[in-house]
Amino acid sequence: KWPGKDRGSRHHFATEYGWWAFKSEQFRTAASYGVRAIRLKPWHPVGYKLLLVSLVKGGGKNAPVDEGLPKAEGVPA
Repeated sequence: KWPGKDRGSRHHFATEYGWWAFKSEQFRTAASYGVRAIRLKPWHPVGYKLLLVSLVKGGGKNAPVDEGLPKAEGVPA
């Protein structure tokens, strides 16, 4: 279900999808949803918890976003 336009709905969406990503061991994605949740409701602890456990459990397991992609010619890395 897509989020509504209100802050609460978008916060719920971010945390729900973040925990799904976390359970699928997509720790970078989970962390990014944690950051979104914090931005939407900085007083709500669930975003901080999602971000923290994603960073701790992740421990560098996910590759950088651009790893494995072909390099563009003439563009510095």
